[in-house]
Amino acid sequence: MTTKTDRADLKTDQQRLEAQLEALYEAWRVRNAPNMRKLFSNDERLLLWGTDRWERVEGRAEADREFDSWIATCPPWSSFEVTHREMEVREGIAWVAEEVTGLWSRETESGATYFRITTGWEEEGGEWRIRHAHIDLPLD
Repeated sequence: MTTKTDRADLKTDQQRLEAQLEALYEAWRVRNAPNMRKLFSNDERLLLWGTDRWERVEGRAEADREFDSWIATCPPWSSFEVTHREMEVREGIAWVAEEVTGLWSRETESGATYFRITTGWEEEGGEWRIRHAHIDLPLD
């Protein structure tokens, strides 16, 4: 049976996770790879999949070595908007599935990119950290 205290803890966990999601999108928007990497799990089972076949990072050491060049290939984002979010938080683990619109602009070009993003999170030292991320570009 879920008690009032359990629900309050869950809300606190969910609020902390939502703050980490905001930090993730802000760091991505400004292409700040070190701030994004701060959100990654220290576990060597960390796994990140991007939209291109070559965008695959396995383990924290590889993330520290390779991720900066990965994020540098992103366009100059002006904003990210989460248009749909499902999440579950439970006993130190969580998952989030989102549809996100990223707006970008450079010189005379601008556009929107639509993503489906699934992230798995775990608590490390009282903070939510990404253990798995999969970013996909849905077909039109």
